[in-house]
Amino acid sequence: MKIFFSNLITKLNTGRWPLVVVLVVMLTGSVGVYQSPRSLIAFLILMSSSMLLYFMNIDVKVKIFFGVLLTLVILPVLGIRNIFYL
Repeated sequence: MKIFFSNLITKLNTGRWPLVVVLVVMLTGSVGVYQSPRSLIAFLILMSSSMLLYFMNIDVKVKIFFGVLLTLVILPVLGIRNIFYL
C-alpha cells in the first residue's frame, strides 16, 4: 500500500498534474465554503490548497499567482458569506 501511494504522489507531482490538482482542490474548497459557510470540511479543503501550492512542483510564478488569487479574490468573496474568513 505504501508503494501505491508513493507512486501516486510521484505521478501527481510531475507534468501538468500539480496544476490540475491545485486547481481542483481550490475550486472544490471555494464552492464548498460558498455553499456551506460553516462547513469545517469545506474550509479544510480550501486551506489545503495553499498547502498544496507550497509542496507541489509548480513554477514559482504560477504559485504566486494562485496565492494572490486565493488571498485577494477568493477569501474576500467568501468573507461576505462568513465574516470568520476575513
